[in-house]
Amino acid sequence: MAQMISTDWVQHIWKITVVGAVLTLFGLILPACYSDFGPLDETYMWFFGFWSTTSEYATQSTGWPSDFYVDPYDSRLMIGGAVATVLLFIALILMATASTTGRQGGSNKVAAGTSLFGGILAIIGPVFYYYYLDAEIAYYGVSVHWTFFDQSFGYYLPIIGGIVGIIGGIAASYAFTLESKVTPERVIEKYQPPTKTQVDVQRYRFCANCGAELVGPFCRECGTKA
Repeated sequence: MAQMISTDWVQHIWKITVVGAVLTLFGLILPACYSDFGPLDETYMWFFGFWSTTSEYATQSTGWPSDFYVDPYDSRLMIGGAVATVLLFIALILMATASTTGRQGGSNKVAAGTSLFGGILAIIGPVFYYYYLDAEIAYYGVSVHWTFFDQSFGYYLPIIGGIVGIIGGIAASYAFTLESKVTPERVIEKYQPPTKTQVDVQRYRFCANCGAELVGPFCRECGTKA
């Protein structure tokens, strides 16, 4: 007898994607990079371009790319951050959609696709940010930005969230595969030979003399008694 495999875990897949979405959200809230030259000289920068510093040498404590870099590096910083922010925002929406679909018992196919795509975008965003700034804010081939800055929690958490989202998408895809294999149970009727009573009833429906169908105790064709 085949053992039935429990699929109760399917209804908890959406929780995996929720974790990925939350970690991606942290990427939009927390600084993506920072520089630390001491307690009185710390600078934090977010994907969307905003920065804050405790440096006593800075003319202002907060600002935007135009207040940090000179042209054209300020616009390059803004472009890299804007692309990463948009990708993370889309990834957040996709993973939130996947988790909502799973929680409400919707299609695992939709949940799998949105979770996988969202997870991939959550990884691409920070990676693009790093390599774009590494190439575009440089001096004679040497990265200027990453010489003074290091990646922070806002950079790493979306990547982890993307990996979690991909895992949730794979789980939802596997659940969809299991659903596709389940087919309506076919009822196969076993042949049962007719009983003696059924044979007798069938036999006495027709006249033994002329073969006409009987309706009543006498044959309407030849008058023979049934």
